[in-house]
Amino acid sequence: MYYLTATNICYRTRNREILSGIDFELALGEFVVILGPNGAGKSTLLRTLTGFLTPTSGEIFLQQKKLGSYSIELLAEKRAVMQQQISLDINLSVFDIITFAKPQPSSLLTQSTNNSHYLADDTLCQILEMTECTSLLNRDVAALSGGEKQRVLLARTLYQIWDNSQEGTGIFLDEPTSALDLYFQQHLLKLIKQLSVEKNIAVCAILHDVNLAALYADRLYVLKEGKILIQGSPNTVMTHSDFLNWYNLDGGIHYHPLAITTPQIYLRP
Repeated sequence: MYYLTATNICYRTRNREILSGIDFELALGEFVVILGPNGAGKSTLLRTLTGFLTPTSGEIFLQQKKLGSYSIELLAEKRAVMQQQISLDINLSVFDIITFAKPQPSSLLTQSTNNSHYLADDTLCQILEMTECTSLLNRDVAALSGGEKQRVLLARTLYQIWDNSQEGTGIFLDEPTSALDLYFQQHLLKLIKQLSVEKNIAVCAILHDVNLAALYADRLYVLKEGKILIQGSPNTVMTHSDFLNWYNLDGGIHYHPLAITTPQIYLRP
């Protein structure tokens, strides 16, 4: 039984069809990555699967209930979304941004004379530690680097659904590693993979780095020109004879030396 299913999803604007005939499935405890070249429709698909956009046709079910039938409040309990483009150039602290998604009891924190927050929320402390955001808590979010903002947004996404994970929840991430250095790319994807298994969270992410996707994802969907070309395990998808052509790449495919069943792309110099 899948956490989310989508059948024959199409999305059209006045001028063109952006998504066409999309079938998609996501299970609890599964980490699925959407791949594809620029302009393939990946962000539109993610926004459609999460209820920000209404498909022109087709059906989406979240835990066997039509996605469109959820109230905003209940939907926020069932899934959290880390969007690619969100303005954080505002005069709020990191604490405010992370906890904004759900009402907080007055006992959540106290303030010292230097305005440092002392947290009384064990869940928040745990998430801050996992995402390495503890030292950022009292910073003005507008003053953070791009990578720091992404870590804060991930912490916010996890905090939104953390207490509801036993009822079945999902997180949807649009290019969560785009501004991160190599260390945090690895750290974030390892963390997401670990949480998908240990807390039985359904995870769907858009990534551009196909090699990272192959290392951590359970399944891949390859999207191009609004259509799913192939879906399956990394070993099934990335060894397809047309995979390099879909990206217009001059390169080849080999296997990771430490994960011998995991394909990796190399580019010719």
